[in-house]
Amino acid sequence: MVHIRGKYYEESDGYMDAFQALNMFHHRQIVINYYKNDELVDRNGMTFDTISIKRNELKLIKDDMPVFSIPIEDDTQFAPSGRIKNHYYLHTGDLANRTELYFP
Repeated sequence: MVHIRGKYYEESDGYMDAFQALNMFHHRQIVINYYKNDELVDRNGMTFDTISIKRNELKLIKDDMPVFSIPIEDDTQFAPSGRIKNHYYLHTGDLANRTELYFP
């Protein structure tokens, strides 16, 4: 079960529809920022062709091969940041400890 935008989804419910915003990004760049206690602790940037979302994992695909993956925990929440266009949060209820996805 995944908690996204205030709703719980089972895989059979089509919870991936909650990630519909990510489906518009193809052949793009992404910047992934990891925060712990509101402090940036890691950053990755890369190009990708498509995004694949499976039960517990978001994968970036390039040339038909996964190039990077982000684990999705059962209580993961996904939402746009509301501050910057094409900027999203993945977190488990605590925004001080989050993963940010930015598509420049």
